[in-house]
Amino acid sequence: MEMHSFPREPIAELNNEFPPYHRLASFMNRDPSYLVFRRFNLLNLRNLLVLQHEIAELEQRLNPLTSSSNISTIPEYKSLMSTIQEKLDLYNRALVAQAQLNKFGNPELTSVSDLRDWAIDHNCVDTVNHLHAMADSSEELLNLSVESVRDEKDWVYRVIERRLWSRFARQLRPVQDETGGTLYLFPDKKIHHVVRAIFTLLTSIILLIPIIILFFVEKGYPSLIVIVVSTALFSLIVAIATRSKNQEIMLTAAALLGKKLDSHEQGSIATCPATVGVTLLTPWNTSQHFNELNQRKPGLKYGSIVRLGPNELSVNCVDNGIRTIYGGGFEKSHWYTNLFLNYGERNMFSMIDSSSHSIRKRLMSNAYSKSFLQASSDLRELSQEIIFGRLLPIIESSAADQRPLDVLDLNLASTMDLMTAYFFGFSNSTNFLQDPNSRREFFNLYHSRKQYIFWPGELFSLLSFLGRFKTLLIPQWIDTANQALEDWCLKMCSSAKSSSSVQPTKESIQTCAVIYNSLSQPLLSSPKTSSAPEHDAIIASEALDQIGAGHETSGITLTYFMHELSQRPSLQSLLRTELLTLSPPIQYPSYITQHSLPSSRSLDTLPLLQATLMETLRLHAPIPGPQPRLTPPTPTALANSPPLPAGVRVSANAHCLHRNPEVFPNPEAWRPERWLDAKKEAQDEMMRWFWAFGSGGRMCIGRHFAMHLKNNRAIIEMKLVIAAIYTSYTTSIVDDTGIEQQDAYTALPRGEKLILEFRRCP
Repeated sequence: MEMHSFPREPIAELNNEFPPYHRLASFMNRDPSYLVFRRFNLLNLRNLLVLQHEIAELEQRLNPLTSSSNISTIPEYKSLMSTIQEKLDLYNRALVAQAQLNKFGNPELTSVSDLRDWAIDHNCVDTVNHLHAMADSSEELLNLSVESVRDEKDWVYRVIERRLWSRFARQLRPVQDETGGTLYLFPDKKIHHVVRAIFTLLTSIILLIPIIILFFVEKGYPSLIVIVVSTALFSLIVAIATRSKNQEIMLTAAALLGKKLDSHEQGSIATCPATVGVTLLTPWNTSQHFNELNQRKPGLKYGSIVRLGPNELSVNCVDNGIRTIYGGGFEKSHWYTNLFLNYGERNMFSMIDSSSHSIRKRLMSNAYSKSFLQASSDLRELSQEIIFGRLLPIIESSAADQRPLDVLDLNLASTMDLMTAYFFGFSNSTNFLQDPNSRREFFNLYHSRKQYIFWPGELFSLLSFLGRFKTLLIPQWIDTANQALEDWCLKMCSSAKSSSSVQPTKESIQTCAVIYNSLSQPLLSSPKTSSAPEHDAIIASEALDQIGAGHETSGITLTYFMHELSQRPSLQSLLRTELLTLSPPIQYPSYITQHSLPSSRSLDTLPLLQATLMETLRLHAPIPGPQPRLTPPTPTALANSPPLPAGVRVSANAHCLHRNPEVFPNPEAWRPERWLDAKKEAQDEMMRWFWAFGSGGRMCIGRHFAMHLKNNRAIIEMKLVIAAIYTSYTTSIVDDTGIEQQDAYTALPRGEKLILEFRRCP
């Protein structure tokens, strides 16, 4: 059988009329979009079909020969196989070439038009027509540029390109043509950026408009109409302005509609008074949520309930307010876990469900109870050693040398030594009062992290998404600081664990690790703690949380107490007179009286000390920030609001509760007499609104250690410090610059200092 091939014209005949392509090549080289060539689809397909036919005929001739037992000796077989190999090589190359051609996109019609216009201007029409003579449409043409591999420009892109290309072209390089004309070239990337920016702006507007409308439209048919219309409009724009597939458009519409209907289900929230500038934009609200002062102001301005965001309320009342929220059923959110997780273990403060919190609380509640603290010989002994052995010598030296002290630093050191001694035992505790270098190192690490708590608290998911790139928001040294603090606490835990075998010496005292033992013994016998490392991590997590919060809140309160008292010399005299009634009074040096402390019960009998401390906690609450909770599955009304759906973040804060003018007249004034002169009904009402330690089952477990509030009596380590100082010394202000509280969850003075001068009482 004869083989046939597609006839080819002699090259020589074509060369006789070969057009001058050098000018066209020069023009096409100026911009990738002009690299336009013919595909020759029909000719390529004909060539493939002819080769396929020839190989099929060769295959038919080969099949009979394969039945021979001695095929390798047949001369025709060798010749036939050689021909087949040549044909298959040509065929395979043609197939690969065709596949590669199909990967190139079609040129833009504007590029083809530009080529023809150039040819007309330069009298090269025949040249271009010769190239494109067989091209009936742009589908027969291809573009070799990288851009052509992408999707064809949509109509929005082309409209914007027509309007803006000249503006971008003039900003780029003009090319002078040999005929004297000027050709302006511009990259498509510029247009792409403009198109992307316009679509981003348009999408934002389309999404924000219904949110704004829904804010002012009451729940019902009008709001449903807004939801449906805006969703349909958004889906239409996605369909006509992008190349989204049908299923992508449907999913986008479904997601948008579902989100809006979910917000519509929470329409009862919209009936609450709102801070308009914050409520409309969730991201803005999120950033403002971290700004605690902005959360506190609305509570004073709008009354008992205010809407802070699309899914967040702040409550400023007792009945149907803090009693409902913090009395049970309103669980904590992951905000606590994200911020207060230590060693990968939850502590009481970061536990979300109340049942787990109750189990853990029972382990320590006895050691923090008022009766236990009053009878504790360990607390009495360590307090006596720290006050007489560390604190008062520093103050005496300051008074003798007329050298002012930073009492914020002094108070934080005192409360840290007291807290760690009670938790881990005196021999295993800190000695920040006598070791200023360790004190400064710790406080620098501890306080430097606070400016970055917004991201893990409010945008923890974003940090998880960023992964190792989270350092764009939180510097690496934050992780280093957290690790150093955990190592610091774990070291004290290890010392407390092995301290039972250490015998006290004459030079030092030995007290029990009261809180550590309260936790350790039940956890060791618990089947849920499967290993010693897990057991140690649980205790260390509780320790770091309690001593961190306990020392800071007590230190802040002592600092503002001393600031208020330092402005009132006459009140200092009255307080000293009251303190001298203690038996024995806390006087220093020890030769004035015996080296011992009065009983905590006797401290409870001092009304002026109680009143001044209560007023300090009211006006300068160390934690003025909100305590967020989530509404339960059962719809619940708060502060005369409609029933709220599940999952709404609600909170109260001490700053607002303590400034109700109906309960605390002239609330911005520090007036301890309000606690002394008020009638019983007024006293009871003030105590209902007093919220320095929270309320309910999850209120501060260390409130008795810091201050016990019952029948207007108090037993506190803070009272011991105050009594120790103001029995023998007076204070006056040297520098209180920046004494106003920080705008933060835990509020130190902005200046992070208070410089006072101490003088010995006559």
